[in-house]
Amino acid sequence: LGYMQRNDARIRTQRVVGLEERSIERLVPGEVNAARGTVTAVGSPLTSPIDGSPVLYVDALVTREGSKGGAPQPLETVHQERKQVATQLSSGDHHAKLELEGALVHPRDNAVTREAEWRDGEWSDDAWEAAGWLDSERRYVEALGAEPPGGLDAGVLRLRYQQLAVGTDALVIGVVSRDAGGTTLGSSPRFQLEVTGGSLADYQ
Repeated sequence: LGYMQRNDARIRTQRVVGLEERSIERLVPGEVNAARGTVTAVGSPLTSPIDGSPVLYVDALVTREGSKGGAPQPLETVHQERKQVATQLSSGDHHAKLELEGALVHPRDNAVTREAEWRDGEWSDDAWEAAGWLDSERRYVEALGAEPPGGLDAGVLRLRYQQLAVGTDALVIGVVSRDAGGTTLGSSPRFQLEVTGGSLADYQ
């Protein structure tokens, strides 16, 4: 398995190094291409479950871990969700559909991690504000019933999430296909579609 993973990583690197950004109308079917544009919803966007903003993609994970009698206890997943809507990359009058299902989506400076600590079954006095939690983020985890577990002496509740906002400028790297329905950037058995920010040089 390790050999297969290393080999897949090597093949992926070979396909990415040397790529140049192409305009949507110049994308080559059957090959890994890199294109830049603005991401928008094909229909209606999602409403973020965290802050209520219009988004194309959201990936959220809430975990809880702590100790009992000084002994660390296993990490527990409280909640996990990943949602996306039909999305397209646009540049001028040209558009390409994006297959976000199973894609790597990591827009630059968009990953958020929040932590709140408790001890003796109670949140610390500054568990939320001092840790930088937004009111909407706190309401999100509280709606999940993410209370300090009574069986643990102390612990940390952690929220990790990232969202792809409507209108984000993005660099998209994926395998191109083209049919009567238009151009699509997606994944293949050997290459996973990526949606990121920054420049292609930064990515490489």
